[in-house]
Amino acid sequence: MVSNEKGFLFIDVVVALTIFTVAVAALGTCFVTLVHATKDSENVLIAIFFAQQKLEQMKSATLSAESVESDEMLALDQQIFVRNTKVFVHPTYPSLLRVIVTVALPGSPSRPSVTCFTDVLNKTSDLHP
Repeated sequence: MVSNEKGFLFIDVVVALTIFTVAVAALGTCFVTLVHATKDSENVLIAIFFAQQKLEQMKSATLSAESVESDEMLALDQQIFVRNTKVFVHPTYPSLLRVIVTVALPGSPSRPSVTCFTDVLNKTSDLHP
């Protein structure tokens, strides 16, 4: 017997909805991952800015030959950053001071951090002209 009924069976609708739900869930996961990656990239750029800012400040300062380490808490857009600055005599060239700045987000070690360094003239050294 041939049926003239048009339409979908219940099982057809259930299978279609299942496929649609899986596809939407996959897109949602991709979206969440993208948002986290974008936020991490933004935080890295801010950390680079804070590190460069401190390096420029240290280049223009008169630094002594003493080893110095300091920590600062910085806030921008409701995000807290920790900036660690180390200054010490360059291991190979005593007429230079090595300045290392690390900026990180406190919390999980998997959060991005930035480390930059530069060498500046040791103005207290007798080794430069």
